[in-house]
Amino acid sequence: MFTSAKPTDFGYSLESSQEFSDLGYASYAFEAGIISFLAGIGVVIAGFILKPKQDSMIKPILKRK
Repeated sequence: MFTSAKPTDFGYSLESSQEFSDLGYASYAFEAGIISFLAGIGVVIAGFILKPKQDSMIKPILKRK
């Protein structure tokens, strides 16, 4: 019901143990996502660092003779 009176009590509560376990699963999934994201960034950076350098195009041309 909507009234112009200010509410005396405002908030929410988790009522059942099932809601607590769902919240726990969500927090584990969130942490796993952060770890996966950071690992992916590490793999990309390592790929750029460890990528083999290309030889210049002049060497194959000179070797054809």
